[in-house]
Order: sequence, then structure tokens, then C-alpha cells
Amino acid sequence: MRYKYISIILLAAVLLASSSVMPVSYGSTPIVEVSGVSWYTVNSSEVVAPGMTFVPLVVTFVPLANLSSVTAFINVTKYNQGILSYVNTYGYNPGPTEYNFSYLPAGKPVTLVQMVNVNPNASDGLYREALYVSGLYSSIPVFENVSFSVPILGKSSILVLNSFFGTQSNPMAGRSGMRFVPLTVMLENNGNVYTQNVSISYVPQGPIYGYTQNTTLAVIPPGEAVPVTFIVSVKNNATNGVFVQNLSLRYLGAYHNVSFNLQLDGYSELSLTYYFFDPPIVYTNEKFISLKIGIQNSGNTYAKNTSIFITSSDFTVLSHGYNVSYLPSGQFNFTFLINSGSMYGTQEIDIHIGSGVFPILIYVHRVGELFVSYSQTTLQPGVDKSSLYFNITNEGNRTMYDINVHLLYPAILTIHTPSSNPLLALTANNITIARLVPGQSFLVVFVVDTSSAAHSGQYPIQLYASWHYNNTNYLFFKVYDTSVRISPTVEQQLSDFFTFNYVTVAVLAVIVVVVVGIAVYAGVKSRKGNKGR
Repeated sequence: MRYKYISIILLAAVLLASSSVMPVSYGSTPIVEVSGVSWYTVNSSEVVAPGMTFVPLVVTFVPLANLSSVTAFINVTKYNQGILSYVNTYGYNPGPTEYNFSYLPAGKPVTLVQMVNVNPNASDGLYREALYVSGLYSSIPVFENVSFSVPILGKSSILVLNSFFGTQSNPMAGRSGMRFVPLTVMLENNGNVYTQNVSISYVPQGPIYGYTQNTTLAVIPPGEAVPVTFIVSVKNNATNGVFVQNLSLRYLGAYHNVSFNLQLDGYSELSLTYYFFDPPIVYTNEKFISLKIGIQNSGNTYAKNTSIFITSSDFTVLSHGYNVSYLPSGQFNFTFLINSGSMYGTQEIDIHIGSGVFPILIYVHRVGELFVSYSQTTLQPGVDKSSLYFNITNEGNRTMYDINVHLLYPAILTIHTPSSNPLLALTANNITIARLVPGQSFLVVFVVDTSSAAHSGQYPIQLYASWHYNNTNYLFFKVYDTSVRISPTVEQQLSDFFTFNYVTVAVLAVIVVVVVGIAVYAGVKSRKGNKGR
């Protein structure tokens, strides 16, 4: 019996010693109280949806007693396995983020943040989770699991709001034969949460063709639409109509298929809206005439592979044509350069726009001719102040302005310059006439000196005349070619006469032979006559 009492006393001592080191619950009175639960930040009204990842779960609690050596964390596995899960943020096995405090006074709020993932298969609703707190109360180890509700009330539904060819700033109607054009799909978030990392895959179908295209949107805010642009082509034999296309989306941990309608109803209509020439009045043999044309695409989409060029049997076309891959709706301007020919009258130019031909007529006026006649005084070597006369006449039907006349002459001639004004030699071979009305003539006189080394004969000279009319800046010109005659002096004539050469010697020899022959014949005949008497 004695040993029995001793055993009971030892067992009670052991239990008493154990109770002094093991943490115990603080009886029926809680040691902490959860005062707030939210997502992202304290007191935030943001919601989360199933499938969202890396979401901050924020829990605020208030100690009801002074606690020391406190450890606290949010326990998301105690009540609902698989609804929330911890995020592996440091490369270790995912687990709760523990917070340690040396001392927490009673009544002071404490906030914990735990990064969690939400199961994509979770349903909307409130889920029970736990806050674990352990520490010392009056040097006695205590702990407590305080339950609280976590709301999962968000949803995300990505739908196609609209789809069209082109971009938001430049939409266009779709038509057959289009190549590598933008296709824009407007994706709208009909949910109440920010949907992040939306992966999109598109495979063109039906008359729409192209390669598989993948892209990712960083975020689609709730209630907003975000454009996604793909590059597609349309088959040449596609007919107008509505064609269903499909997108494969992945967001919030799940795959979704959405469809949208794409309409082909585009057409183009090209026409010539205006044209004008610069200069506005065209004359024969005129160079670099500018023909400006305006083209209107009054359709609702691009005109594809449009060639724009001009042809004419009356004009020489200097400009190459234009080849526009896609000519959008609207007005466009093009310019061509042409030369007129020598024929005057009504002439035709064909403007080719795509498959259409638009003929235009233009009257080409005859250019007024500048008639030049030439005469001269006698020019002899070493003689000064001889005159060259050029009579210039406007034989056209328009007034000529700023007629510049320039004489080109050989080195044996120089423009006579008075000794009182030697600088005149710099411009003496250039003469300007203000204007010549139709039928008017003007006599241009150049006074020249002839070199003493000049030989008699014909020497080429050239007169260059340029002018313009009052309706064009283009310069017209005429080159008149003739020759100046140099006559020999009396001394040269006598010198030439008494200058012997092979020809003159031969001529003199013939003359001597003839004279001698005649003399001999006359002598013989005279002697015969004397003998007869």
C-alpha cells in the first residue's frame, strides 16, 4: 500500500511538470480576434475568382491579452483542402508565411499577408479558413486557431465584343483576294475581376487563311474591351457573307473556346475625278508638261493591285505608272510628265485606272515661229566695223516675251568695242528684246572686226534665240545657222594673181605653147605667099 501512494505522488508530479512547458488553449476565452479579411490590401473591396494566382490574402487580428514570443500564420489547409493553396515564392515546398513577434500588446491590430492560389474548380461562395497564433501569456504557453470566412465572389468571362478587318483607327470592309491585312478582334471582360495573362491562339478558317498565331494579353480589366490584331489573307474565290472563326483562350487556369463572326462585304469603285495640265495651255514640241489627275475610290474597302498609268499616240509619256497594292477608300492624286509632239489640234490621252480606261482630250496649240533672215556688209581681212544684220520676225499668233539673242561666231571675228567702253565686249554678243507681238520684226545688228589673218571664204555663224509666253515658264528657243562671207582685199587679189603654183605654171606653159605655135604657123604661111609672087 505504501508503494502505491508513492507511485501516485510521482505520477502527479510528472503531470504537473509537463503542464508547465506544453502550450495550452486559453480556456474558453479566446486570446486573439480576427477583425478583418480582404484581398490585395487592408479593407480592400476587390474580389478574386477561381483560377487566380499569386493573390494576397490579408487578415487582420487583435490580441485580447498581452502576448510575448508570438508566432502567427494563416492556415488555408485546416478546413477546406484544395480551395486555397500556398504560393511557392522562394523555391521551397509551398507553405504558410510565418510571422514572429517578440511582444504584442492587447488591443493593437496586427496584419498578416499570405500569397495564395485559388483553385480553378472552386465555386463562388464563402470558405472557412483559420488563423493560427501561439505565444506566452503570463509566461504560460498558449495557442489558438481562430476561424474566419474568405470570400471567393469574383468571376471572369472573356467574350468577343466585335471583329473587323483593319485596325481600330483604320477599319475596312473585307473582300476576296486581300493579302496580309490586319484582322482586329475586340475581347471584352464581362466579369468583375482583372483577368491577367490571357493566352490567345487563332487558326484562320474557311475563306480566311494564314498561319497559326499566338499572343498573350497581360490584363483585361473588368467591363473593358482590349483589341487583339492578327494578320490574315482572304481567298480569291471567296464570296461575300458571314464566316465563323474561333479563338482558343486560356485564363485563370482553364481553357475556353470563343467564336466570332467575320463579314466579307467589301467592294471598291474607282473613278477619275479631275485632271489638269501645267501649263494649262499646251503647245507643240513642249517639254515636261505636268498632267495631274485625281482618283476616287468610292467603295468601302481597299482596291487591290491597282495599276495607274497613261498612254497616248500623240504625246511622249515620260513617267512610269503606279502600282498600288492596296488603294483605300478616298481621294488620291497622281502626277505624270509628258512631251507634246509636232502635231497640233485636239489630241487624246488615255488614263488607265485598274481595269478602267478614262480618255481625256486636250487641244495642242501651234507654237508661234520665230523667223530669222540674215544679210551683211562686205567683210575683209583687217577691216573693222563691218555689220551683220539679223531680222527677227514673230510669225506666230502670240506675243513673245524676253527674247534673248546670242551670237556665236568664229575666232576671226570679234565684236567691235569702242575704246571708251572696253567692258562692252563682255555682253556685246547678247541682245535682249522685251517683246515681239505677232507680225512684228526687230533688226538685230552686230558690228564686228575682222582679223587681218583671215582668209577669204565662208565661215559658219550661229544665232541662238530664246523666249517664253505669258502663260508658261517654259523656255522656247530657236537656233539659226548661216555663214559669214569674207571677201579678199585688192592686195590679196593682186597677190593671188601673181602667185605661181603648179596650176598657174601649167596654164602659162600652155599659153606660151599656143602663142609660139601661132607665131610659127603665121611665119610659114607668110613665106609661102612671098614665093608665089
